[in-house]
Amino acid sequence: MVVRLNAKGDQARVVSIPRDTMVPRPRRGAAPPAAIAMFNSAFSTGGAACAVATVEQLSGIRIDHFAQIDFNGFRDVVDRLGGIDVTLPEAIDDDRSGLRLPAGSAELNGTQALIFVRTRYGIGDGGDLNRIKNQQLFMRALSEKIVNENWLASPRKTFELADVMTKSVVTDTGIGRSRNWPISRASSPR
Repeated sequence: MVVRLNAKGDQARVVSIPRDTMVPRPRRGAAPPAAIAMFNSAFSTGGAACAVATVEQLSGIRIDHFAQIDFNGFRDVVDRLGGIDVTLPEAIDDDRSGLRLPAGSAELNGTQALIFVRTRYGIGDGGDLNRIKNQQLFMRALSEKIVNENWLASPRKTFELADVMTKSVVTDTGIGRSRNWPISRASSPR
């Protein structure tokens, strides 16, 4: 996902790039350039630097910072928040992952949330676009929970969330100094 924060840091726009999008992959680190490769190969072949360069080349926008979270950290963040409520427009029945959720409201714990944002075979045509819809639906619900439950307005809650995130989130070196990054403000020494 590519997230753009406005100058005040109070609004974000999100664009997802389907993992199977065929793109020219630039040389970065150990990753050799590829005439054309699937977008998801950029990170697996050349790490964050190659993924960032690929997004920049594809979109024409400069990526100032990046953050990545591992699967364990994703689960831990969701669990620390007490689960995330999502409203599903249709049921999910995925034999491959074992995820079964009825249409309507569902509260997802960390493990269920991870399966939910990764599943693609039990939804729609099994392609990546329906998975992207679920990922964006989930991220919207997660953001709303953080705002509605004052996770960033309460020093105690902010510290608890930052404590979980700092164990599993990797960023570039400049992001911690950004004034537009709420977690960096919450976890930086004063």
